[in-house]
Amino acid sequence: MRIYETLPSTSAFCKEQAEAGAAEGLAILARRQTAGRGTKGRIWVAPSGNLSFSLLLRPVDIVSCLKTLPFLASIAVYEAIQALRPTTELTLKWPNDILLRGDKVSGILIESNPGPAGWIVIGIGVNIRYAPEIPGRHLACLAQLGLSPAPEALAKMIMDHLSAGLAAFASSGVDFVRDAWLSRAHKIGTRLAVTTGDDYTEGLFHGLGPEGQLLLLTEGNKVKSFLSGETSMMLQVRDASCH
Repeated sequence: MRIYETLPSTSAFCKEQAEAGAAEGLAILARRQTAGRGTKGRIWVAPSGNLSFSLLLRPVDIVSCLKTLPFLASIAVYEAIQALRPTTELTLKWPNDILLRGDKVSGILIESNPGPAGWIVIGIGVNIRYAPEIPGRHLACLAQLGLSPAPEALAKMIMDHLSAGLAAFASSGVDFVRDAWLSRAHKIGTRLAVTTGDDYTEGLFHGLGPEGQLLLLTEGNKVKSFLSGETSMMLQVRDASCH
């Protein structure tokens, strides 16, 4: 793992290294990010003390791998935190957010280049000591659980769990991934909202489809399937007591 005091974005740097021919397994960690990125072009605020790192993969079948990586990566983060302190207050939200008491404690951004020398870069951020204050968003931090692991130690734990997950997927297939994710996610029947472009849909969580689609039970007992979109839980319990 390469550790830097400051980088604009670990994922941007990791992608540059990937294009330059870096081998699979390269991990880039920054103690502080100044231009971190989240999904939908959002800024990911990453002060010193929180975790910001990115990992390079070069799978043979990038397209197939991209279908399972959001779930495997979120499971890896979930398991790493549980290994520090088991808690029932941690849940997964489709496809790859990790929530603590209903608020986001970790985000994952997966980017890829499916070309001849293709690559996947997994960017992972975990709020360890601080939950940044961002208008319109509700964030949590591991300090709420009394945890303050060193960022590099937590990154190593996440990579170990991800490696184990990839091995289990290779031997057991996609059903293993779906079942493992569902057992750690919000319960079937949880009320969710999904925003896709200008479309907004509310319904009850109805599980995952064979390709990892979000299934939502809507009015009239109709099941709608989503391959992409932004989900939000309609009822959340929030505790902003970070320090």
